[in-house]
Amino acid sequence: MENILVIESNQPGQLNTAITPPQEENQDIRSLLDRMQDKGNRTSSLGLEFADDLASIAISAWTDKGIEVLLVTSDHTATKVRAELAKPYADLVEPRWSKGSLSSYLLGEHIPNPNRTYLQLKATLDGLIDFADDPIASDVVCCWIIGTYVYKMFDAYPYLGVMGPGGSAKTKLADVIKSVSFNTLSTDRITTAQLFRSVDVTGGTLILDEQESLATGFSNGDQLAILRGGYKRGGNVLRSREISGDYTTREFSTYSPKVLINTTGMEDLLAARCIAIHMLRSTGSQGKALIAGRADRLDFVRDELYCLALENFQAIRMTYQDPDFAPDLNNRQRERWLPILSIASKACPERLADLEAEANKDTGSTFLSDPLDAGFLNVLDGLVDRPTVELSTHEIGLQMMIALELDYPVRSSKVGRLIRKYLGKVGRRSGKQGGNRYTITRDQVDKLQRLYPPD
Repeated sequence: MENILVIESNQPGQLNTAITPPQEENQDIRSLLDRMQDKGNRTSSLGLEFADDLASIAISAWTDKGIEVLLVTSDHTATKVRAELAKPYADLVEPRWSKGSLSSYLLGEHIPNPNRTYLQLKATLDGLIDFADDPIASDVVCCWIIGTYVYKMFDAYPYLGVMGPGGSAKTKLADVIKSVSFNTLSTDRITTAQLFRSVDVTGGTLILDEQESLATGFSNGDQLAILRGGYKRGGNVLRSREISGDYTTREFSTYSPKVLINTTGMEDLLAARCIAIHMLRSTGSQGKALIAGRADRLDFVRDELYCLALENFQAIRMTYQDPDFAPDLNNRQRERWLPILSIASKACPERLADLEAEANKDTGSTFLSDPLDAGFLNVLDGLVDRPTVELSTHEIGLQMMIALELDYPVRSSKVGRLIRKYLGKVGRRSGKQGGNRYTITRDQVDKLQRLYPPD
């Protein structure tokens, strides 16, 4: 078949054609094909990469020349990254994989056991954070931490939404997560540019503390949009800058694991991307335990997580891609929980059934909160005067109006959020005249009074 170059004619409805010499064009095509590749080398970040049968993790390492960046692969090799790519990464990512553990892995002397690593992580976490009121939360956090080392295999990765009153160890939990998660950056104040640039460079975990402005949709619009989109693979922002009179546009990745911490809740669209972790003040020994006293254990677990990711990524991905796995989950609920359950199937199969049950209960609407805490707790103390009482949100809201001398009853939606914040998923049923009625026990109220005594 002849090679025909089609050229637009000056006359409407007509085309001019010109025959190009086949030999000359074939040479041009062959030259172009020789220079083409199946996948380009253009990348804006290092971090984590997962191919069909090969994974790589970029790490910073101290050498005799200072901090260098190495690309460690599941084939037990390590390659030095070129200086121009390494510098922005090394500026943000401190050396975290110890020399002894890295050496053992590269020499093939150590193969991690996922369940043993999980149990070590959970024992350390439970020794520092009191999850007595919601023990499944400990399993969720442990699986989520492991997932920060393999999240790029997933279509989406849920945020952890950590919520609770003041003094409930939210920041302490964040510090534990920071110690062991992949390439963690933690801050309570960040600009929009810092948010997407740091994620783009490191591909790591971002912890945002004291994010009270996220309770409504009126916080920084750009930041909120980035957070909404950054939980899905392919999430990005475009930014342009002027260079010598010309504008260059660049794409920055916003996809990464994130922890969002506050006391006043989360606006709806962002809440739908979170798995909520509700914190209360500790009554156990964890309230006195110091992270510094367990630093060596946390360092050891972090070493194991690097190895676990490189050795087990294919098994985790196989489960994640199995359409028959976790069959009762669908849509956003499946999107949020499937990575956690896939990791659990490998790391803690004995907890998989309980985690799947938790996933099936989570509709993504349990994160919102309200600042009327003291009035709510005081009213509960007066209303729950028997071992078990059934109350509607309207009844509680009306009593809060009286106690707080408000002009109107507190809205049922706000009361419902406070119930979820302090009591979790307590039993409820629909009332005869609409609304929900909640079953609350005196034991629950007494415990809240001990944890949060009236001023």
